[in-house]
Amino acid sequence: MPRNRWHIISRNTWHTFTRNGWYTFPGILNLTDEESRIMPTSGGGFMQAFNAQACVDIATLLIVATHTTQQPNDKQQIDPAIEALRNLPEQLGQVNELLADTGYFSQANVDACEAAGISPLIAVSSEEHHQRLENRFKEPEPVPETADRVTKMRYRLKRKAGKAVYAKRKCTVEPVFGIIKSALGYRQFLRRGLEDVDAEWTLVSLAWNLKRMHVLAKPRLKKQVVAAFKVKSGAHTGRLLLLWSVKLFGMVQMAKIRTMRAMESFLTANRQFVSPTGC
Repeated sequence: MPRNRWHIISRNTWHTFTRNGWYTFPGILNLTDEESRIMPTSGGGFMQAFNAQACVDIATLLIVATHTTQQPNDKQQIDPAIEALRNLPEQLGQVNELLADTGYFSQANVDACEAAGISPLIAVSSEEHHQRLENRFKEPEPVPETADRVTKMRYRLKRKAGKAVYAKRKCTVEPVFGIIKSALGYRQFLRRGLEDVDAEWTLVSLAWNLKRMHVLAKPRLKKQVVAAFKVKSGAHTGRLLLLWSVKLFGMVQMAKIRTMRAMESFLTANRQFVSPTGC
């Protein structure tokens, strides 16, 4: 580093000293990738990162829309997601419901979904896992027609049908991110800059879709064929068990015969015992 230049990084500012004096940059600047931002991690702490978003279809687990942002807060990602879903081809169908966790909840996001003709099911808060039985299975009191959109969404989430639909979020988008990280081994971006990172995330999503479509394209056996295969497999397994039982019985008998022969040879052998004292 030149002698006439120093860098001081504080919590909210980044300063550099040049020949013309001090120059201050707003916010924390990363010298490796200046377009990345400091974001909180799930395990605690912070890291320099981007925020990758994905919209996943419930029926097929295919990623239908993606985008990458510098904003660590997910509350501002519903509008870009709705815009990406609106630009999808008509052949893919119409989006009827949107499921999201409590990190996406806000009054503006609920209104945006309703304005786009999408029924939102966004968790308002984290609920207790160990609820009383009467609270877990009872239906909530109906809300009036004049209630606001958030109140109506809360009512849908508390109903049995709403809980069943929202529960699909855990087995839809969560496995996609988990498999991409664990099975595909993709845990960090390799490129720099928001535009390049967004292209990289799109490429990873396409790789996941190819992997998923390969699974969906596999022919599935009918129930009658599967049942017949199980019956045949069971009969074959029974014959194998019988053969192994006979073989094991023969091995045990041979071991007994060899043991008896060894004992007989030991007992009939001529041996001379010598006293250690010579008496």
